[in-house]
Amino acid sequence: MAASPGALGADAVAADYAARGGTFATNERAERAAANRMSQLRLSAFVVAVASGIALASGRGPTPLLLAGLVIGIVAYVAAARRHATLRRRAAWAGVRRIVCEQGAFRVHRNWSAIASTLAHTPTGDHAYAVDLDVTGHASLSRLLDVTSAGPGRRALAAWLLDSVPPASELRARQEAVRELTPAVEWREALTAHAWSAGVARRSDVDRFLTWAEQSSWLLDRSAMLWAARILPFVIIPVVLLALTHFLSSVGIVARPEPSVVTTAGDTVAAPVEVNVTVIPGTPAPFALLTFTVKAPASDPAAPTAAGAATTSTFVGVPSLEPVPVPESEQAAANNEAANAARNAERGMRITLF
Repeated sequence: MAASPGALGADAVAADYAARGGTFATNERAERAAANRMSQLRLSAFVVAVASGIALASGRGPTPLLLAGLVIGIVAYVAAARRHATLRRRAAWAGVRRIVCEQGAFRVHRNWSAIASTLAHTPTGDHAYAVDLDVTGHASLSRLLDVTSAGPGRRALAAWLLDSVPPASELRARQEAVRELTPAVEWREALTAHAWSAGVARRSDVDRFLTWAEQSSWLLDRSAMLWAARILPFVIIPVVLLALTHFLSSVGIVARPEPSVVTTAGDTVAAPVEVNVTVIPGTPAPFALLTFTVKAPASDPAAPTAAGAATTSTFVGVPSLEPVPVPESEQAAANNEAANAARNAERGMRITLF
């Protein structure tokens, strides 16, 4: 627990700053070491997920084991990424708190060369008192007091020190605020750390942010957009994975899986097949929604359906339609286009999904 500067001498305050700065430095090193270990775990989970996914897509290895590796790798990667981000934020926060304590000790000892503060606007020599009273400059009141942000806070401090004197009521309100905040050392240093982490901000940016923050919620009133944002990832990610798998197989990185053949008897369709192709909106061009309607002829006793009946199946995939190969004994008639058309109509078509 930090002691109030008003209850301690200068040396005791500096020692208190040094002790707490050392604690924050120790925490910072520990958090950074943990973040480095988590980064290695994150990379390992990524490698496991990618390797399992590629092997699963190419059909190499036991499917249950590869599927488990893919799921575990993805879950472990997401968890490690979140934990890694948390550790990095905690390490950065401990580092800023350490700097705040170091700067506090520099101010107590009036180590002007080590104090990092400098006002954004240095007044010219014609100011009534800025230079004569050491309000600004190297060893000045402004550098001693400046624990503000590099944006509006620093400009506000400069205005308080250099502009015209405010009414007495405002001065008394400021003095009362100082008395109230004097014992709140932890709160004040945390506020300073937040201010120093904020970076430079323009007045117009701050004003726009405050206007936005004070307005009523825009997105929460639009439930359709909220649900779309929640559902779309479950649609986009599978489509992207399918497109990536197709691309990898097309360039030969991943072996093309064995095709599955839609049949009614043997390995060919015993009757002409009606194929209705509907492109799914929003999916890559090779993917389509296909409906196959196969009508078994009355003369085919091996057909799995009753004579004249029709069976319909719907698939999502990349279609490849090819004629049933002509036996070698019929190669002599293969050049006859009409004979080929009639033979294919009798033998049907082989329909392959990749």
